[in-house]
Amino acid sequence: MRKKLRLWEFTMLIPLNFHKHHTLVFMNFGVQHWLYKIFNLIEHILIKDFSHFLDHPRWVFDVRSVMHESLLNMKGEKWRAWRYNMIPWFTSGRMKSLFPQVLKCVSLPEGEFEAMTFLRQLAADAISTFFGIEVSDKKELQEMNKRFHDVSNFRYYKIMLVEHFAKYADLIGITLANRSTDQFFRNFTKSILFSNKEHTLVRRMLKLLDDKVLRMRKKDLYTKTVDDEVFSYEVTEDILISIAAQFFVAGLDTTSNSMTWLFYELASHPEAQSKAREEIRACLKKHGDWTYDAIHDMKYVAGCINESLRLHSPIPFIFRTCTRKYVTPDGLTIDKGTKVVIPALTLQMNPAVYPDPLSYQPERFIGEEKNTNLKWLPFGEGPRKCVGIRFSQMEMRTVVARLLENHELIFTENTKFPVVNNDRTFFSRPLNKLFVKLQKVP
Repeated sequence: MRKKLRLWEFTMLIPLNFHKHHTLVFMNFGVQHWLYKIFNLIEHILIKDFSHFLDHPRWVFDVRSVMHESLLNMKGEKWRAWRYNMIPWFTSGRMKSLFPQVLKCVSLPEGEFEAMTFLRQLAADAISTFFGIEVSDKKELQEMNKRFHDVSNFRYYKIMLVEHFAKYADLIGITLANRSTDQFFRNFTKSILFSNKEHTLVRRMLKLLDDKVLRMRKKDLYTKTVDDEVFSYEVTEDILISIAAQFFVAGLDTTSNSMTWLFYELASHPEAQSKAREEIRACLKKHGDWTYDAIHDMKYVAGCINESLRLHSPIPFIFRTCTRKYVTPDGLTIDKGTKVVIPALTLQMNPAVYPDPLSYQPERFIGEEKNTNLKWLPFGEGPRKCVGIRFSQMEMRTVVARLLENHELIFTENTKFPVVNNDRTFFSRPLNKLFVKLQKVP
């Protein structure tokens, strides 16, 4: 009996049926794809030989989308220049300065609450602190963000058309984003940039727009050169809006989805909550107050988060495009233009790396077991790794620590089991609504 499989479902079959093979080659609408599941080969693709796999494949955002000029869509040296320019946005020093504001975003809800709704509002507040603003209408922002990510049957077929037959889709005017949703994020992001000019980050972005050019030295873009040659890239309003919109969309949806799964795992494992609470109280006592250093010192809390991300990776696979002909260490040739697929979720379910992979064990990420290089990929790896990882981790640690310090997170009778993944969205999130409450503990 034949069954249609989504790509992430296909990759999950690999550990069951392809143990003896480290490379699979398959065709998707005439484009050759190579799928790798051996760590040393993945290391070459994502890190060691990254210059051969510099780009993402063409993402499904059409040229009229607010996300068209985002980091996700940028290619080659233009991407390198913008990515390098953003490094100061996410330093540990900046995270430390943002922590008090993020902490203020975490309230303690009374009575029963629906996890996703609560966490989306919290995520909206937290990502707003990054740009130094307050969002007046969070409900509209959350609703538009939901529309942006949800995938109906009709939209799924539009994605296939735009992704694989881009020229024809463009000729007949097919776009992916709902026009009102896309325009909302364009206007929303533009208002952030032009109504908050005194904020340090916004001021820095607008300075680039005034200069109309981003200049980067070659030696800053390439670690193996001391060449002082200067590259120049045009700076437009659309680029700045796309980059800011990407951070808002990722900060709202990806983080709130991941935290919802985290709430599910914590409520399912009260023993993990007890261990986390013990550590939270010890760290707060050690540091004397709620500080960034106290949060950063909570290793078991980090393990709870990382283990949830392992089980519920925001994205099930990582795509790269071969930008220069490449010969693998074992002699296989990958031609320019070939898409390379790295099944992140499959790797994170490998029983050889994570015994009893379906069980929730935060201890996997503690002490000697904490080395997750290329075996834990919810944020990607290498130069294309998620630029906002520090902010996301700081936000999630803060939420867990604040809520669990004096409370236990428990399910209420309104939560329906089993809880399953929603396959009608770009990123992993529960299909079921999770109804929970905080119960006071001594």
